[in-house]
Amino acid sequence: MSEDHGTRRFPVDGELGLHEPEAHPDYAEIVAFFGHIAYVMPDVRGVLGEHLKLAEGEVLPTLMMQDLMSWLLETFRTVGPNGRTLQLFSILDAGYREASDALRDVMIVGFLEVIPGFAGRVPDPEMLGHLVRAGLGPVLSAVLVEVEGWRGDSIGT
Repeated sequence: MSEDHGTRRFPVDGELGLHEPEAHPDYAEIVAFFGHIAYVMPDVRGVLGEHLKLAEGEVLPTLMMQDLMSWLLETFRTVGPNGRTLQLFSILDAGYREASDALRDVMIVGFLEVIPGFAGRVPDPEMLGHLVRAGLGPVLSAVLVEVEGWRGDSIGT
């Protein structure tokens, strides 16, 4: 193998494996973002705690973002949209505006692309996708439209 000379798209810590999330410089920002959500939203602390338990103390960013979607959908099922769900949408929208590309990618893949009904590819038997779409802030709404356009084209629609 030849030397890298800093040309890798994702520089990593040489002491860690390439696929270990903490090897990437943006990992601290991503972990801090999830910690912020759990700090300001006590209802979500259990979601983060369970994630850490199942992941043996590690934050797996895309899976954690999917865990937030699961919490959101369960909240919609049980009590419907409310102040807590609006707070999460607000945090995510503001976070996307300020985020690194790495955190934005996690938000797209782990949250937007798992919205029920996404690009006609994700099942929505409970018809909850429209509640998610209605709650998204202006930034994530625009990103969702753009990403669905890309993904819709890639599946032959």
